[in-house]
Amino acid sequence: GPARRVLRSERVRLPSAAAADVRGGLVDDRLMELLVTLARTTTLDVTVLVSGHPRMIFDKPQVSDHAVGRAADVWAIDGEPVVRASRRTVLAVMERAVELGVYQVGGPWDPGPRAAPYYTDRVHRDHLHLGVRAG
Repeated sequence: GPARRVLRSERVRLPSAAAADVRGGLVDDRLMELLVTLARTTTLDVTVLVSGHPRMIFDKPQVSDHAVGRAADVWAIDGEPVVRASRRTVLAVMERAVELGVYQVGGPWDPGPRAAPYYTDRVHRDHLHLGVRAG
């Protein structure tokens, strides 16, 4: 299943806490499928899935998608930290994620006119937030 594919992927790099979230059944299958699909063309270094992320969204009275296993934070793309990667590289991953059905993409830039799923703020200057809808 999706958990096995994520854990076996050499192109989805997970810290031990995130791997434990996957093994423990805390991560939504749609998010794991997204990561595996993105990893067909791009290596993703994930910082956080569920464990280690605040339960609430930083500046809103809402539960974070991380808390319910529907969001991943990616700090590096193909080994290059998001904070140093080219705008083109980062935007390509953001746009591909939206093509694959991600409803929330936070990052260092908001790409503009097709802005619906995109956002940027001071918290997301150094990583991508990829959130999938509840299904």
